[in-house]
Amino acid sequence: SGSLPVSDATTAFHVYAVEWGPEDMRFFIDDRLVPISTNAFSGTGAYRNPEQGPGYWPFDQDFHFLFNIAVGGNWGGPDIDPSAFPARMLIDYVRVYEWSE
Repeated sequence: SGSLPVSDATTAFHVYAVEWGPEDMRFFIDDRLVPISTNAFSGTGAYRNPEQGPGYWPFDQDFHFLFNIAVGGNWGGPDIDPSAFPARMLIDYVRVYEWSE
């Protein structure tokens, strides 16, 4: 877990990046590394899967992008402030690169 506050995240464009490797994932905002820690390989943390044993890494499978403005659920609380609508999300571009060594 970690964070990198972006004071103008809702009013300016920023570059968000993920470097996804076989043993870790690194997240960046405007070329600044977001401080994170993981216990994925300890065999005791959130990524422990008894069927696959200790050190299970769930991110070595195919995934897809999902960009949305999620509304509802219980993470933000049960009440939705209607003054936030209408809302929109603007994406200037998405690029995907494959890392090769």
